[in-house]
Amino acid sequence: MMTSKTEAQVTNRETAMPEVVTENMDAVSQLIDEDERAVSSESANKIQDMLRMVDQSTLSRMGHVRNILNDMLYARIYEDYKGFRYVEFCQRYHNKSISPLMRISQDDLMITAMYEYSTQSINKPSTGVKRKISNFKAAVHREYFGKFRGGFGDMLSVEDILYGLATVLHMLPVYSDDNRALKRTEFYYQVIEKAKKCPSQVVSKFNSYYALTEDDIGCIAEELEKKDRISFLRELKDYGLLYLTDSSKGYQTNVRCKFDDGSSGTEWRYCILKLAHLAGVKEKEDKGIGLDSF
Repeated sequence: MMTSKTEAQVTNRETAMPEVVTENMDAVSQLIDEDERAVSSESANKIQDMLRMVDQSTLSRMGHVRNILNDMLYARIYEDYKGFRYVEFCQRYHNKSISPLMRISQDDLMITAMYEYSTQSINKPSTGVKRKISNFKAAVHREYFGKFRGGFGDMLSVEDILYGLATVLHMLPVYSDDNRALKRTEFYYQVIEKAKKCPSQVVSKFNSYYALTEDDIGCIAEELEKKDRISFLRELKDYGLLYLTDSSKGYQTNVRCKFDDGSSGTEWRYCILKLAHLAGVKEKEDKGIGLDSF
């Protein structure tokens, strides 16, 4: 299925200045209980409202492709255990929802770019290469339109999508199959077992995260035998376990604390996400959450 190119959808290949922006943190903010969200500026709140419908799981480790196709694409490089690479991408529709994840072969994309998008002189493709490119484009059409969830005005030219992805290929973040997920899970449960016992959590409880003090972080880092407090916080951030917003300072976020006497106030805390609450999973009172819960 071919779509007509509107003026807004056509990529300007001569003047466009593509860029890729990572750290799509605002989507996480929408999972936090409303009365426990960070105290932020009016502009930050507006941004968070605009991202209310974002599917965080789809955007995980994605780069935001800007200045191409109205900033509607997110993409990353996926590398399997054999070292083969694929380009995974999704589209943000006008209603702010996100398309299903789509995947294409980096090999096919690069061959197509070499013969059809390169400004350098290159030999004409052989019959076999032409067939390979034609089959690839047909497969991408099926992938894109088969998973399409937007309105008529959201439809993009597959040719422009391929050109855009080829242009920013070298800028995209890379995600590979390794034991990161297992390490992240083990690390998270080690941390929350310590966090839930901190004095600050007895005084003021939170649904969406453990809002820890400077002393709490120091004690946990020491008990887990981390090098120091900063390296511990860096590891939390790297694994995406901290609640951070545009208004955060360093690793801290200004949150509203509710106390047992009924009073409340804002304080700067280190906020470790409660994944069980955000995922709608109930903790077991005796053994906590099983490692296979997610």
